[in-house]
Amino acid sequence: MNTTPAPIEPNPLCSFQGAYLSLLEVQLKLGPFTLNTHPGLGLGHSVDQTVLDGVPVTTLRSAKRNVQPKEGPAPSGQMALGYKQNGTPWLMAFTIITDPAGGLVGSRFSLDVQSSYPDLKMSIGQIEINQPKLVVQKVGYLPADYLAQLQLNFWAKDPDTLPIDAWVAVQVGFLRKPDSPTLAAAIAAGDLSGEELVNTYELLYYPASGDANDAPVLGNNYPAADRHARA
Repeated sequence: MNTTPAPIEPNPLCSFQGAYLSLLEVQLKLGPFTLNTHPGLGLGHSVDQTVLDGVPVTTLRSAKRNVQPKEGPAPSGQMALGYKQNGTPWLMAFTIITDPAGGLVGSRFSLDVQSSYPDLKMSIGQIEINQPKLVVQKVGYLPADYLAQLQLNFWAKDPDTLPIDAWVAVQVGFLRKPDSPTLAAAIAAGDLSGEELVNTYELLYYPASGDANDAPVLGNNYPAADRHARA
C-alpha cells in the first residue's frame, strides 16, 4: 500500500506594485505656449482588483495625460508585480497573452524578471505582436524561497488609435502534472496547450490612451472564460 502523501500544490503570492507611463523628452504646454521640457515623466493608471473565472485579476487602464510623448526607445507603459513562490517548489509558467481580436497587432512587449535566483532565466525578450491571441510562455522549476519582480514593458504602436477593448495579460500559473511524460516535449515546443496549466494570478492591461475618446471598439473582445487557452 502506497502511503506517500500527494504533493501540496503551490500557492504563489503575487502583489501589484505599480504602473506608470514612461515618457522621454516631453513638453508641457498651456494653450499655444510651451512651458518647459522634461527628460522624463510618469503618469498613472486606473486600477481595479477583482476575481474573474476564479482567478484574482488586477486590471489596469491608462489614465488621461496632459503631455504628448515623443517617439523614443522607452516603453509607453510599464507594470510591476512582486512574486513569492511561498514555500512550495514547483514547475511554474509565466504567460503573456494578447486579445483574440488582434487589437494590439504591431505593438510590442517584454517581461523582465529580476529574481533571487539570477541563474534561473524567466524573462521574455521583446516581441512584436504579429497575430491575434499571441501566447508566449516561460516555464521553470522555481525553488521554495524564490522571490522576484516581474515587469511588463509595453510599446504601443500608437496609444491614441488603439481599440479601447484591446488588451494584453500577464498570467502566473503552475503545471498540475509536473511529471507528465509529454511535458518536456511541450516545453521544448513552447506549446503547453496539451498540459494542465492552473493560473493563480493575472495582470490585465488595456493600453489604449485615456485621451482616445474616438478610438475604435472591437466589440465582444473582453476577456472570457477561455482566455487562458492557446487555441
